[in-house]
Amino acid sequence: MVICYFLSRSYTPLAVIKIYTTDPLRLSRWLAYLIASHQNTHMPDRPNIVFVLSDDHAAHAISAYGSRINQTPNLDRIAAAGVRCDAAYCTNSICTPSRASILTGQHTHVCGVRTLVETLDNKHDPQIQKLLKDAGYRTAIFGKWHLGHGDRPDGTNADPAGFDDWAVLPGQGDYFDPTFYIGTSDRDAAYRQGTLKTEGYVTDLTTDMALKWLDRHAPGTRANADDPFFLCIHHKAPHRPWVPGPQEAELYDGQTLPEPDTLWDDYDTRPAAAAARMRLDRDLTYRDVKANPPPGLSPRDRKLWYYDRYIKDYLRCVAGIDRNVGRVLDDLERRGLADNTIVVYTSDQGFFLGDHGWYDKRFIYEQSFRMPLLISHPASLPAGTSTDELLTNVDFAPTLLDLIGLEIPDAMQAVPPRPCSKASRPTTGSSPFTTATGWTASVPTTPPATTASAPAPTSSSTSTPTLSTPAAPGWSMSVWSRTGSCSILRLTPTN
Repeated sequence: MVICYFLSRSYTPLAVIKIYTTDPLRLSRWLAYLIASHQNTHMPDRPNIVFVLSDDHAAHAISAYGSRINQTPNLDRIAAAGVRCDAAYCTNSICTPSRASILTGQHTHVCGVRTLVETLDNKHDPQIQKLLKDAGYRTAIFGKWHLGHGDRPDGTNADPAGFDDWAVLPGQGDYFDPTFYIGTSDRDAAYRQGTLKTEGYVTDLTTDMALKWLDRHAPGTRANADDPFFLCIHHKAPHRPWVPGPQEAELYDGQTLPEPDTLWDDYDTRPAAAAARMRLDRDLTYRDVKANPPPGLSPRDRKLWYYDRYIKDYLRCVAGIDRNVGRVLDDLERRGLADNTIVVYTSDQGFFLGDHGWYDKRFIYEQSFRMPLLISHPASLPAGTSTDELLTNVDFAPTLLDLIGLEIPDAMQAVPPRPCSKASRPTTGSSPFTTATGWTASVPTTPPATTASAPAPTSSSTSTPTLSTPAAPGWSMSVWSRTGSCSILRLTPTN
């Protein structure tokens, strides 16, 4: 008889032992010895990971980032227990591509998801959940997926892969009584898929599903003796049209919230900004603000009315997320898992909160492509710290792999930031921001109109690219950093 002695559920042989016996009693004693030996010689536990992703949640709507308009006490708990990343940015500020980059550790032109209508082939590698599952993690995702569903015309399939269990919203999903696509490849059940109709508010329901999954699959439960888990909680909120849940529906009633400093931007010298169709007082709809403006308002008062209606519903949705993050943190503490669980909170991109008179994110200013990123892990990260090291959503997957001690695949295009990593960041590598021509500009909050273009230099080139358009008066333009064929350009005021 040959016995393969496996370590946890990764099914990797720890030892192969040959037992030559036909005596059932002697065989049972050998098996009892092997089980006892395993229980007394555990390898060091790998940390669990809870990855909370919201949709369009701007960093400047989190009190840990100094918000002037709201408080997020539970998100602040993550910041207080770990690292607040102050320079995390999105390489492609739109929902679907950003989510693909987060999972794959690749730029959108590499993973194949560049626009809202493209989907992620579930056979594409790498994907972080697949790597973690192969390493013995139990994996699950609940909430917004937005990377496609089912078989596609090109022969690919876009359902989640690498997750033991999943319940994801079709497309954007609904705020109330949403339907979920569900699937499981749990080894305790035959693989199955279907739809689930629910009743309630989507942020609450997504969290309910996650906590119920922990009831079955957290270490120490009947179905799981000691395997770590990777649990993704992906919220729809605060995506347009910003429908708050019943517990937050009256929050901010009767209050006047501060205006952003750039609410009254006149877009002078910036025709592209002037043409952007995301102005509060021109482009918001009845569905967005749930009412029509009172008649007879002056242009100024009309804009303030739209800002008030928009920002309060947006922040009510954020408050619902914060409350549910608190439920998750409390649950981890109740289970005794908080010390050995990496908790991540982020969003797929930033958002304009009346900044420049806008909502949405389709313009590359700081507010739209800066991402909140809070990471806590008491066992390895210093509490209450922050970093301004530049990183992007392409860095997220390698950072998590590094934190738990797994090898980062060569196909991932980034390395972890120093404050969250045991690895060192190389001086050259992929550029954090790319465009179709390989160039982009890093601009201040209210920059003058300017463009930059140049032939892409070779990786060995050390010459400074030629800027075809000089900076506007009062500003200077310089190459901030260059890696390979890409450069980041910086505009700075000269006075």
